[in-house]
Amino acid sequence: QPKVEFYDAVTQSDDHIDMGLVAKTLNYNKMGRNKLFQFLRKHKVLNGYNIPMQYYVGIEWFRVVETKYVTERGEVKVNFKTTTSQKGLAGIRKLLIKHLPLEA
Repeated sequence: QPKVEFYDAVTQSDDHIDMGLVAKTLNYNKMGRNKLFQFLRKHKVLNGYNIPMQYYVGIEWFRVVETKYVTERGEVKVNFKTTTSQKGLAGIRKLLIKHLPLEA
């Protein structure tokens, strides 16, 4: 339980938000989270696993949060979640404007 609370606190903090909220906040051409992931992969911001390229981590657009969980079989697995800073949110918005015309 404490790990879950810590994970929620980190990923829901004021300085970083998850990609679903990024899509809702930007509301660009009614693009949802999955289409946003697809766009960012196409433009080499994220890799095929939706993990940011090192350059974008370095310029503080993203942070990757690692969590561990135990399956029903008792296996320990690792999960990664990409979160976005306010700087990243602004950068993603600029990329969208540059590469996708706004629909009326």
